[in-house]
Amino acid sequence: MIQFNCDGSLSTTKKWTIKNCTSIKCSFDIILNEKVMTTFNELYIPSRTLDYGVYQLTLTVTMIDSPNLKSSSSVYVRITATGITANLVQLGTSMITRGDQQDLLLDPGTFSIDPDENTFDATKWKYTYYCRIYGSYNFPNLQGILLSIDDSTIDPYNPSCLSTRSGKSINDNLIQKMREIIHIQLGGCGNRIGSKFWKTITDEHCIDSTGIYYGQFDESFEGINVYFNEISRKYCPRAILVDLEPDAIDALYNDSFNKLFCSDNIICGKIGSGSSWSSGFYNDDAAVIDQVLNTIRKESELCDCLQGFQLTHSLIGGTGSGFGSLLIDKLREEYPDCAMMTFSSLTSSETCEHLIEPYNIVLSIQHLIENVDATYFFDNETLHKISSRTQISPTYNDVDQLISTAMSGITTCFRFPDQINGDMQKLNNHMIPFPRLHFLMSSYAPILSQTCIQNNSIPISQLIQGIFDNKNMLMPGDLQQGRYLSATAIFRGRNMTIKEIYEHMLNLQTKVKNIKTTLCEIPLKDLEISATLIGNHTSIQNLLKYFLEKFSTMFRRKLYVFGFCRSGMDEMEFTEAESNLRDLIDEYQEIQHGKTENNEED
Repeated sequence: MIQFNCDGSLSTTKKWTIKNCTSIKCSFDIILNEKVMTTFNELYIPSRTLDYGVYQLTLTVTMIDSPNLKSSSSVYVRITATGITANLVQLGTSMITRGDQQDLLLDPGTFSIDPDENTFDATKWKYTYYCRIYGSYNFPNLQGILLSIDDSTIDPYNPSCLSTRSGKSINDNLIQKMREIIHIQLGGCGNRIGSKFWKTITDEHCIDSTGIYYGQFDESFEGINVYFNEISRKYCPRAILVDLEPDAIDALYNDSFNKLFCSDNIICGKIGSGSSWSSGFYNDDAAVIDQVLNTIRKESELCDCLQGFQLTHSLIGGTGSGFGSLLIDKLREEYPDCAMMTFSSLTSSETCEHLIEPYNIVLSIQHLIENVDATYFFDNETLHKISSRTQISPTYNDVDQLISTAMSGITTCFRFPDQINGDMQKLNNHMIPFPRLHFLMSSYAPILSQTCIQNNSIPISQLIQGIFDNKNMLMPGDLQQGRYLSATAIFRGRNMTIKEIYEHMLNLQTKVKNIKTTLCEIPLKDLEISATLIGNHTSIQNLLKYFLEKFSTMFRRKLYVFGFCRSGMDEMEFTEAESNLRDLIDEYQEIQHGKTENNEED
């Protein structure tokens, strides 16, 4: 609904016309029948009244006393099998409804015309945006409740209250523009994970290895600008690849797929980090961080509306942990209003590849606590165990594929239209009720071997059971201990409906109080249906305790501290990192114990 606010008005008449549009023009008039209602300035079109296609809905306002004074405003609507996209005001807001059975309801509000002018100029008026929500038994009764556009009220069973923001727009092809994300992958591990992620989402967005889009300009295309730049009709990942030594980057770039990346965004150092956090953070090659930041600035300037950054890295080695911490600090300083999330790999194995791993991990977590909005942990030990269920001898390639598949599920909300938590900030607002407690776990289902993928049709109830199963969690944790602070379940596939999912999810509401559910019809490659769970669970403190204990044991004996300080680090940084992590664990315990006490009182 668009309401024009002004002083005084003259009586007017309003008339709606509907025209079917071709690629050239909108000329074929649709005859309005008794099903189409225009009561109270609202145009109500029942579902399945109009065929799939593009329509021009025009409201003409005419002064009764001066019929020569009239004005028209058009709404361009595209109706597809999966939803309705409408441009409410040219160069203004946009709206989305879900499902081919969704009724379309538009209300332009009350128009006013200045009698001293011969034309009606909409740019001179102030607009107030509303949406309308109905009770379960009232729809489409016009007495629904008006909500201001920033009202968070939703009704999952009746998505007639349409979410819209003035920052969104419709381009010439009636395709919704979504806010951009800059992806950064650091170190050998971060680049391997990042490369797998790009292979996964290029398949989902129908982009081949040369950057050519081969899809049908459907949902796979609408959010393509979130992660890809369009350059000469080719789509290039908005990615920056960084390593302090060239070996890992060179190995990746030899893969024909990785030639899809922009060569100017591939940055290598010459000195290396020696697998030490301090060598990465206090790197002698200062030109590398400057080059990375300049490349990020260049990418951000190409964005229409940058929403934030995502990093893939490991907390075990020197580049991912130390240089990653330095880059996170710089990004937070230069882009304070942008969201930032990390996909951080670590290991809970008793046998360390590097003896200083506990130092690298805890020193990195210090910076993740202070400057990152959301961190998704992935534990290599847990991932190897999961891979062992489907592979005889799992490799790092299999582990990286698990992480990239989870990343694909987590970012579904950002990449495809019509999703709740449609950008990083919205997802963070739901998932992170306490700013410091932003360390998240994830799972997905089904986890199948290649031989089982051919026959992967499973019931929705089994899919839901799978994402809440400890065995499918991508990091260690006992979900029976502690509680969920929040959760988001993201379902994908065309062979299920949101109603079916809600019916099965209702049984979980007693266990998980604050959970949101969404359905994306674009499936994962080779899977008919799948689901990803994002959870903010207090049991993550057990993993943090594990690393804190190993760190404290080494630091009490001052093991390897001299090597860190020789790189330019102060010993006080160890103490601060240890204290900050201990405080974080205490905060998780307070939240968890507070819930337990409330249960006892009940």
